[in-house]
Amino acid sequence: MLTLNKIVKLLNEKSIKVIVTEDKIYIDNRLDESIPIENHYGISIQDGKWSYCFYVLERKNNIQTEVLKSFINKEEAENYLFLQQINKYFINNYVIASRNHEIENWTIELVRKEMKRVGIPSNYLSYGSEIFSNSILYSNESGKWYSGYINTNNELIYKTKCGNDEQDWFLSLYGNDVYILYLFDIYQSELLDKKEVLRPFSDKEKLIVLGYE
Repeated sequence: MLTLNKIVKLLNEKSIKVIVTEDKIYIDNRLDESIPIENHYGISIQDGKWSYCFYVLERKNNIQTEVLKSFINKEEAENYLFLQQINKYFINNYVIASRNHEIENWTIELVRKEMKRVGIPSNYLSYGSEIFSNSILYSNESGKWYSGYINTNNELIYKTKCGNDEQDWFLSLYGNDVYILYLFDIYQSELLDKKEVLRPFSDKEKLIVLGYE
């Protein structure tokens, strides 16, 4: 796991400001620091456990804390915060920015075409008889669509529990996961090359970045 100092450093490199206090570590996403902070994410102790939280301050005098996930120790909470912010960074800076909003009726063929357009190798998507390691899996079972992650050992370690029968909505949403996985692999290689991390991220850590945990 990454140390808190390393987490702060790596997020700062992405222009993500981390505020560390004795009892709370949170993301300050203000563009103008003269304006009081409003809604934000972070970790703090809730009911005796370090927890990842959403702090609601927008148009409120008192902060409202929504606990999203609790952990057995502070280190796990810190690393979860890091991976969640990397997910948000990829979505806001790459996925949304490159989105083709002209597509109304999404199909597997269009997802693959969009992957090619933004430079994602085809083996980041598994579907039908084409199954690849370290890829996002799409499956259609009895008219319902499911998504999952196949790890580097070619094992399906995650699959959405509930299927969705709206193909357009499903493919447009989970197409994001293919892009995020690709971007995270590039980021991981950069960190390994610079010796910022000494080992590849675990399957569990990848699931967090993908928004599955």
